[in-house]
Amino acid sequence: MQAANRAQLFNGVVLVARHDSILYAKGWGWRDAENKVPHDTNSIFLIGSVTKPFTATLIMDLQERGYLRLTDRIGKYFPDYKYGNMITIENLLDHSSGIFEYSKDAEFMSWVTRGHFTEKEFWERFGEKPLDFTPGTKFGYSNTAYMVLGYLAQKVTGRTYWDLIRQRIFQRAGMTHSGFDYIGLSSPFKSVGYDSLYDPDPAQAGIVDSTYSFSAGAIYSTVGDMYRWSQALFGGQLISPEDLERSVQIHRVSGSWKYGYGWTMDSAIGKRLIFHEGGNFGFASLISNIPQDQACIVLLTNNRDRIANARPCYIGLLQILYDQPYVLPRKAIALLPAVLQEYTGDYELEDKKEFKGLIAWKNGQLSISWNGAKADELYAEKRDLLFLKAYDLQLSFTRDAQGKVTGFTAYSGGKAFVYHKVGS
Repeated sequence: MQAANRAQLFNGVVLVARHDSILYAKGWGWRDAENKVPHDTNSIFLIGSVTKPFTATLIMDLQERGYLRLTDRIGKYFPDYKYGNMITIENLLDHSSGIFEYSKDAEFMSWVTRGHFTEKEFWERFGEKPLDFTPGTKFGYSNTAYMVLGYLAQKVTGRTYWDLIRQRIFQRAGMTHSGFDYIGLSSPFKSVGYDSLYDPDPAQAGIVDSTYSFSAGAIYSTVGDMYRWSQALFGGQLISPEDLERSVQIHRVSGSWKYGYGWTMDSAIGKRLIFHEGGNFGFASLISNIPQDQACIVLLTNNRDRIANARPCYIGLLQILYDQPYVLPRKAIALLPAVLQEYTGDYELEDKKEFKGLIAWKNGQLSISWNGAKADELYAEKRDLLFLKAYDLQLSFTRDAQGKVTGFTAYSGGKAFVYHKVGS
């Protein structure tokens, strides 16, 4: 984490725990850069979409107490919604509802840092939007669907979503530093969110009003509270073990997405991982649970332009926790555009020419794509040594006697792969 902070890859707070013991909890960088207030474990952050597992847990709790059933059509509760009889509560939970994703609405997204948003306005704005696909047929991540879950909880109980989460989750888990109205929060531990922290003049981000992100992304918290939540949830204090296991089963798969009810699933180093990531204006979050070892990793950051680096830091922490080889975060340096453009071209893997890499220069950034897949940004550690921040990969370039780039050796996972340049 010290290396990540020095490389300007992480500004925030991290917690690592296993076997019911906190092994490491520390703040790095600035809670408030302008006033030089450093982070510590008391720092408060918006957690964005990590709100979704809270909402899903609340829905499971309401089912256990007889307020609803996951098989219910939402038209039962929202009779004026034209697609209500096509969509079940379960479709909302596992992102198979087909409901339009509100982040695709540019006008709506321009409003989120000002004013308030009511349920009436929600249905007026999104109630007539056509479905993206037939409910239950595929996966389509939808913040809008999770807002519907919040309104549903209010409808069946007659209480606000905020009150339900406080009583049914925060209080039972001992989360005393978490809440919803970040704009209205008055606390010396409140982190300032930044669009860009490492520029000469840090740029603060606008704060999303809680009524816009609502049950899809409005919660704020600390690493300590997030750990207490993990302990309570996986310790059987919030919902039954049967409903918890149902929530963390894989219900939908789409590419790298493996989604249950409010949780994403994966496996690594022989362990089952149950996690979720979140992003908000100026903030990013990640929590990962490994129930078989009572392990939990939490990363909270208040630097939006380094959001993508929360996952590489998490992977490194996971590797350390389980005594696996790991790579220290690298600091990028600036090279002249003319030097960076020398690396562009088509490359083929030695002896397996069907494996190809394309290095391209676009909008002032170097990137690499493998066999036509989505490109990842490349950075320079020094001349002729490039690396990715998205995952563990370094490229060491070779040149001929005239100084022209002839290929590179890719290093990843302790293995080396030789590529030859075959076109410019």
